Amino acid sequence: EICAEKIRAASQRVRYRDFYDLYYLLTELKVNLKDATDLLYRKEARTPIIAANIQNNWLTAKKFKNQDLENIFCTDVVADHVSESLIQTIQFEDILANVERGIKRTKFSISFITSP
Repeated sequence: EICAEKIRAASQRVRYRDFYDLYYLLTELKVNLKDATDLLYRKEARTPIIAANIQNNWLTAKKFKNQDLENIFCTDVVADHVSESLIQTIQFEDILANVERGIKRTKFSISFITSP
């Protein structure tokens, strides 16, 4: 669940710490990436979780890496190319917010109920 939340965070904000934590969870603790992304679909999503945002946010996060490292404790130094390779493996279909999913279900239900 922590890995799923880090994937969500990496998609929705720009913080080097999220990418470092993902590296640690996936490479050192051997968390199963598919299990983590599958869990994202089952969890409540208040805002969309967009896979492409992870790569875009990484590009910004690495620019501020040195600044962010002043405020966090990391046990290992992770080369940018290692993080980038790992980020390439995080693939999933975008997850819509529950509100958006609910609207789709509501429209289907209404049209089903009102159909002759």
